[in-house]
Amino acid sequence: MTERTLRQLVYVFATVCILIVLLGFIPSFTIGRGYLFGIYKTDMWDDILHITSALAAAGAAFYSTYAVLYFFKIIGTLYTLDAMFGFFFEHGFLDLSIFLHETVPFGFGMRLAANTPHFIMGLFALYVGFVLSKKIRTSPSEQPTSYDMG
Repeated sequence: MTERTLRQLVYVFATVCILIVLLGFIPSFTIGRGYLFGIYKTDMWDDILHITSALAAAGAAFYSTYAVLYFFKIIGTLYTLDAMFGFFFEHGFLDLSIFLHETVPFGFGMRLAANTPHFIMGLFALYVGFVLSKKIRTSPSEQPTSYDMG
């Protein structure tokens, strides 16, 4: 894998986050009371989360290859934990819904459907950050420097 491919992956991640926000404003995709695809209740906090994720991805791509790898490791961990938290407790923490909404018991299928996007995004990011990162070829200017502390 090359640095260019890695940066393309982070731009894909950012694009998906922006598309999620935009789809929430298209009436054809918000079926019944503002639920995206009839499943995902989106609000301002969700939009802020996805826009912030997209900006962080673009910022990491602009900064360096190592910033992209750290971005994927951090965002992958957060999104995967959020999906697990949402699956077991019916509300995630990244969009603050655990603090903002009452818990409404959902069945297994609804919990799975509601948290699958964050599972996919999180596991994808973890894969890139921890597995593909070992296969990346970096240019000499991207190599971390070590300083002699002694």
